Amino acid sequence: MNLKHKKESTKGYKYGRKKSLLLPKHCQACGIKYDEDNPHEMRTNHHIWVQRHFHGEGPVEILCQDCHTELDSRIPQRHKLKTKEYQKYFDDFIEEKNKEAKA
Repeated sequence: MNLKHKKESTKGYKYGRKKSLLLPKHCQACGIKYDEDNPHEMRTNHHIWVQRHFHGEGPVEILCQDCHTELDSRIPQRHKLKTKEYQKYFDDFIEEKNKEAKA
């Protein structure tokens, strides 16, 4: 029996999910240390491509709840953008938050 499997990407994603069990200890945007007992400091899965339009497909990044909420508020929700535009929103947000953390 010959079964075909989807090829895994080089970024560690398979079927839109991060397969690594190693979770980051800090938010990559603001640098806050994760604390599962504090809801504002919990890890959340941010789907770079809006789930409403892409149904969970695409890359997923881990952010703290506050950064996730702030980023989602900046992304247009009603109309579908190109995937590279969603990636640009994410990259610009991370860059901005990193600059704020250094200041």
